[in-house]
Amino acid sequence: MILENQTYDHYLPKLYLENNSELQNLGNLHITAQILLYGGKISGNGTTTVESPALFTIGVSSSNGFTLDIQTLINNSTANWNSKNITLSNGAEIINNSTFNANATTTMNGGETVTFTNNGNFFKNTPETTTTMNVSFSNDGLVQVNAGSLVFPLGMDNGENTTINLNGGTLNPGDELILESGDSLIGSGILSANLVNGGTVSPGTSPGIITVDGDYTQQTDGTLEIQLGGTTAGTGYDQLVVTGAATMNGTLTVSLLDGFMPELGDTFFIVNHLTSGTGNFTEENLPVLPGGLMFEIDYADPGVTLTVVSTSTDTFIFLPLIIK
Repeated sequence: MILENQTYDHYLPKLYLENNSELQNLGNLHITAQILLYGGKISGNGTTTVESPALFTIGVSSSNGFTLDIQTLINNSTANWNSKNITLSNGAEIINNSTFNANATTTMNGGETVTFTNNGNFFKNTPETTTTMNVSFSNDGLVQVNAGSLVFPLGMDNGENTTINLNGGTLNPGDELILESGDSLIGSGILSANLVNGGTVSPGTSPGIITVDGDYTQQTDGTLEIQLGGTTAGTGYDQLVVTGAATMNGTLTVSLLDGFMPELGDTFFIVNHLTSGTGNFTEENLPVLPGGLMFEIDYADPGVTLTVVSTSTDTFIFLPLIIK
């Protein structure tokens, strides 16, 4: 089927592509009710837009992979990628302006010459599955790993004010994840890469634990946010675990959760660097405690610890009592 380029846009309520079928779109096509990409190909130098609230499904168990060739595919609805691989070729691009759900062990292929642009929500779902995005990935929205693993062999290009949520899953963003000013890494989960923090790292939802399986470098404009609501890491307070080397700089901001009030002697192991740690936070924003108590911070290996101590500075001199 060929849609020629016209001075007006094409509107279809439904589009259903089976194995070995092809739509050559040379114009602007809008799908308004349902699009089922069970296989086949959309080609041509046009644009296909899936409008909200159209049902958008990619792949079933019996289908072959789907190919997007030259074409630009825009998602303004909720896409469910349920099975099979996707291939982008000849400069093809997928632009997600709404929600894109990755629900299985699948791969998007195409390399550096094709692009997935996320302006909305990209969710990795389903435990014990791995989604591999082997394309150029530009993130200007939210990437959230609810379960399983999400892998970016070519890395992630994060724009301003983007959020990455390790919501119980594992993210592999390539060799290194760089957070710029305004970017955030939140939630609990595993980051399988080195992390350079020039934005904000905030474990948990809270509390929770972020594990950096690599080196952690916090820059001067980076912030680590820690919330305390108890004395057990992960369930009572936030913790950052670093399997490689940790470099502290920038700002540490600590806050108390739900009226929690630490007691004298309580300790909080907020950064656990398993290899080595260097540097100190240049700005330490710690809660003010009542009752003559305060937080004391210790940077000695194997990590960064907060301890509740007394603010008393009284000095007592004991003199011997001489009885004549």
